[in-house]
Parts: sequence; structure tokens; C-alpha cells
Amino acid sequence: MMCSGGFSKTYIPEIPGYDEFCGIKQHSNVYREPDPFRGKTVIVVGASSTAGEIAAELGHTNYCKKVYMSIRRGVKTFRRCNVAASSRATVKFPSLSSTSPSDIILPDLNTYRNVAEYSKRPMGGMVNDDIADRIASGQVTIIPQIQKFTKTGVVLEGGYEIDGIDAVIFGTGYKIDYPTIDDSIVFDDTDQLKLYKYILPVDLEHHTMTVVGVMQAFLPTTWDTFELQARWSTALFSGRINIPDKSAMWRNILNRPRYSRFARKTPGCVVYQDELARDIGALPNVWKLLFTDPKLAYVFFFGRIIGSCYRLQGPAVWGGARNDMLTVWNQTEAKYKPPAVFKNVFFKYSYVFRNGFIIALSVAVFAYFSKSQWKIYLD
Repeated sequence: MMCSGGFSKTYIPEIPGYDEFCGIKQHSNVYREPDPFRGKTVIVVGASSTAGEIAAELGHTNYCKKVYMSIRRGVKTFRRCNVAASSRATVKFPSLSSTSPSDIILPDLNTYRNVAEYSKRPMGGMVNDDIADRIASGQVTIIPQIQKFTKTGVVLEGGYEIDGIDAVIFGTGYKIDYPTIDDSIVFDDTDQLKLYKYILPVDLEHHTMTVVGVMQAFLPTTWDTFELQARWSTALFSGRINIPDKSAMWRNILNRPRYSRFARKTPGCVVYQDELARDIGALPNVWKLLFTDPKLAYVFFFGRIIGSCYRLQGPAVWGGARNDMLTVWNQTEAKYKPPAVFKNVFFKYSYVFRNGFIIALSVAVFAYFSKSQWKIYLD
């Protein structure tokens, strides 16, 4: 299993004048502390969570003379400890979700000319508790993306120029790279992934290698997804799952969203996890759980999506999985009392869901047996 490569090669976008800029230029990968930037004017480029952390730290400590954060689209910020996490119910019915961004960050469209399209571009997401406060207090200033560098400053999209810049920190992510293998195994000629189910290289003669973790944004349960990819890989190596022929695998690849080596998007985390779990026999049947363990069925559908959901059956069953699923919200809720405002929709309306769940189950059972009785009567 190839499980590295996602964070090994830094990515810095090509911007005209980059080599001419006389100040400090570095990737966030080498940033360790704010002290080297004391008294300097700094631009943090990017809208990733890492970029937000660095900008907030530089602004919060007042080490810097001025801190700018350059973004190319709006950003939604979310709390680091988000109690209002996703459940299968909120994934299937998004209107039930109480998860919402804390703040939306945009450049000052009145100050920076010709950037009104920022409000129309798809927004990114950032996990950060502090950046909104730093912006509100004036410690961090949001600016549009950099169009080009000068010797001592930058020209922004829209033509606005800022001079006297001492340092630029690029929080612009990584380029997926596998230096120990031939890249053509993972990517095609256009740098698009060619992995069956985002795991298995299709061009190898023998299915003896898989790639785990190539997609870095399986939200909201990234590490649980990687674990399922690893379990899927071991099931393949041990012969417990069957692989279709090469043409069928290519059809599967082409029918899914295609991603490049720069991609950090998610192909639908829960749906994808359930697909892998189904392949290895680890996906519980919620309809069966309705009759055998209704409480667990309720938590499976309305509760938090965690790795224990896939340890109830199949290979490597964990005896504590059921209890973990039943108590995970209690563990989270205990940390957030008070205030009650942070409670998830699962807590706030649990009695409604529970009663509705019981009523729906009763109606379904009644309808099923009624239909059977009518069929017998008509026959």
C-alpha cells in the first residue's frame, strides 16, 4: 500500500515577478513560529486552514507591523470543535443540518476594484476559531489574489498595489507526488487520477499495489475514509473481494468525478465510505437493524458518522463499536454544557426524530402486513 505522497511536495503557484521580489518567500510547510516576522509586513497567500492559522497567529501576537491574507475566492469558516457534525440523516436530507459556517470572509469589494466576481465564485472552507476575530479587530486584512510581484510589493487583482512587503508565506497546499514509483501508474497524461475507486491502479498487470489517502478532503471523516481504503486494500490482497476486468474499471473511473494531482475535493464522503464498506461486507443493513436493534438503527442514521459504524460486522469486528456509537454524542455534549446553543439538531429534536421514527416504522409494518392480507384475500 502506497500511503504517502499527499504532503511531500509543496506547491507554490506561478505568479509573474516572483523571482524579482526581494523579500522573504516561503511555504507554510517551513513555518514554525511568528518570531522571525517581528516588525515586518507579511502577506499570507491562500485560504486553507493552515493559511488561516498562520495569519491569525501573526495577527494575534502583534509581532507583525501588518498582516494581509490574500484569497482568490470567498471562504466559509467553521469552528474547530464543531458539535453540529454530520449524520447520515443530514447528508441525505441537508435541510436537517444545523452545521453552518461561523463567518464568511471576502475582500473589501469597495476598496479593491473590479473584484465583484469574488461574491459569485464557489466558496472554500476553513477550520479556524480565531481568524474572524483577527479580521474584525483589524489585525488581519483580507485582500484579493496577487496578480504579480514587484521588487518590494505586489499588484492585486483589480490593479490595486501594495508596497513595502517584507515577507510572503504561501499556504497554498501540496502537489501529490510519489517519488518512489512511476507517476504514470497513478496519473494519466493530463495529470488526472486513474485509480479504480480512488485506490487501485488499473494499468498494473497484477493487483498487488494500492494507493491510500490520495484524496485529502474526505470531509467530514477523512481518517475513517483512509482506514476503509486500507481495509479494502487488505481485502483485495487476501482475495476476499472480486475486481472487474480492466474495461469495467475504466468505465468506473470515467463515471466518477475526475481529480488531478492538485485536487483536494471530496467525492461524497459518506456515500464513498458506504461503498467501500459494502464491498468488504462491513456495511450494516439499517432495515435489518430496525427489527434486531432499533436503538442502534436510529443512532446509525441520525448519529455522528464515525469509524465504529463499520466495525459492527464483516472483517475485524470490534465488540465496543455499538457502545461507542451510542455514547459518542454524550462524550461530545458533556464538553459543551452550557451553552445549549451548540447542541446538534440530533440533541435538540431527538424526541421528534425518535417518535417519528417509531411511527414511520409502525406504519411501514402495518402497510406490509395489510398488503399481504389483502393479497391473500383477493387470491
